[in-house]
Amino acid sequence: PDPSTDDDDNAADPGTDPSVRDPAGGGAHGDAEYGNPLELVETGWSADESGYVHYAFGLRNTSDSVCIQLPSVEITGRGEDGSVLFSETLIMANAFAGETVYFGSETGNGNGIVPATVDFTVLEPDDYSYVNSGESASFKADNLSAASDGYGGEIFSGEISVVKDSARVREQSSMLAVSLVLRDDAGAIVYGYSTFVDWPSEGGSRPFSMDVIDPPAYDSFEVHVQPW
Repeated sequence: PDPSTDDDDNAADPGTDPSVRDPAGGGAHGDAEYGNPLELVETGWSADESGYVHYAFGLRNTSDSVCIQLPSVEITGRGEDGSVLFSETLIMANAFAGETVYFGSETGNGNGIVPATVDFTVLEPDDYSYVNSGESASFKADNLSAASDGYGGEIFSGEISVVKDSARVREQSSMLAVSLVLRDDAGAIVYGYSTFVDWPSEGGSRPFSMDVIDPPAYDSFEVHVQPW
């Protein structure tokens, strides 16, 4: 081994410390050094008559220098007696350093049983998920509108454009997740939904629309975008 590559201070065996990984060319480290920088900033949900749960959450990466690839959030619904009705793990593409990402979706088994509680838990990232990188991409949603579809639902639409582009992020993520978040008059999340679109061309925009069937009562809505 070349002593110049010694990064574990082991003179008897100079070489690369196996706990230091580099999955994306950025010098990644395991959670032993960084801990888990991910935290939920808010969550919310509602259930329809079939028992399906429509949820959204905001996930923040508190690190200012480490990107977490494939961040995971576990969603578990329980009955009045605490028994598990359903559980699933949602895996996203990235949680960029110092940023908060929102995602909305549907879960549950549709057996007509509405859960008493829905818990959201951030799972510990794997060692290879930690990447020393402040690089990110960001987007904005313009020309937003909500209109009745004539059947009790609403169509939410708008256009996505890139605020901060990144060739590296484009290479890793071929699509964008466009997430709808509905809030009540107190500002709490009551519904989430997502659709997926291609990246806009450089300097261009990408239209989107979501046909939401029978949404709950809400006071405001917002749209968030992330690479997927």
